[in-house]
Amino acid sequence: MTSTQASFKPLRALGGSHAMALDTLVLIPRRPFAWREFLLQSWFVARVSMLPTVMLAIPFTVLLVFTFNILLLEFGAADYSGTDAAYGTVTQVGPVVTVLVVAGARATSMCADLGARTIREELDALRVTGINPIQVLVVPRVPAATFIALMLSSVVTLFTISSTLLLLFAFGIWKSANGRRSVRWVGVMMALNALDALVLWNFFPMHMRGAQPTFTDMMHGLLAIDPFLLAAVVLAAVAFPGSFRVYTVGTLLVTSALAMIGVSYVTAVFANQPTPWMGATERAAQYATNVWYAVFAVVLLRDKRSTQ
Repeated sequence: MTSTQASFKPLRALGGSHAMALDTLVLIPRRPFAWREFLLQSWFVARVSMLPTVMLAIPFTVLLVFTFNILLLEFGAADYSGTDAAYGTVTQVGPVVTVLVVAGARATSMCADLGARTIREELDALRVTGINPIQVLVVPRVPAATFIALMLSSVVTLFTISSTLLLLFAFGIWKSANGRRSVRWVGVMMALNALDALVLWNFFPMHMRGAQPTFTDMMHGLLAIDPFLLAAVVLAAVAFPGSFRVYTVGTLLVTSALAMIGVSYVTAVFANQPTPWMGATERAAQYATNVWYAVFAVVLLRDKRSTQ
């Protein structure tokens, strides 16, 4: 009899897990809902999972992009590399990374906390007082983990798509070099620019107005200069003389002037004063850079056709 009970013990545990899951689903819409616990658990999940999510998204994205780029080049469908990167990031990288991080970094701590409460007989004490422990402890944690998982997937998708497209652009520049070292260095600087946007900006966030400025705010402002992009633009102007060089110098002058206007608002930002045109100058500089990307891509295509 004892051996029979031991053989059914794993099945009993599995059935208890499914029963608790069904109880949780039934109790989620019922009142009262522990909103305070939901907010606390949401903040904890976001704080614990943000950095691992970003760090795990980097190798997943690189592996996805470069593996599929090689396959697309073999098939002669390199034009679909951007679409493939966006589709793969939204449907695969974002959800997979989020599930791995939330399950590994937060779900394990939830289970450990419930197990410790069971050992200390806190759950039995709640049942004695007429409180359902699933309603109080489990129900707020499940929506919190679900909500933050959705937000983390959105963060991975947004940050990864833009950086992935820059990585693809850098890969295309390298393939278009035709042995020219200067053009290859443009591709290297563009790849470093993509990694800078994906990694460094996430480690140095900028605080909201009114908060005490910290080291991360200063680094955020310094990274906005983006030396890798500046080096890529200068190297591209050196590699391609003529009208493109003139256009690149003009773009540098315009973006530098807009950057200086933005820098002039730094003292107002730290003093928590109005900065009505700071956002407009930043967007204008970004749009000018994006137009330069498009023009440079056209120059690379024309250069490739002329060398064939």
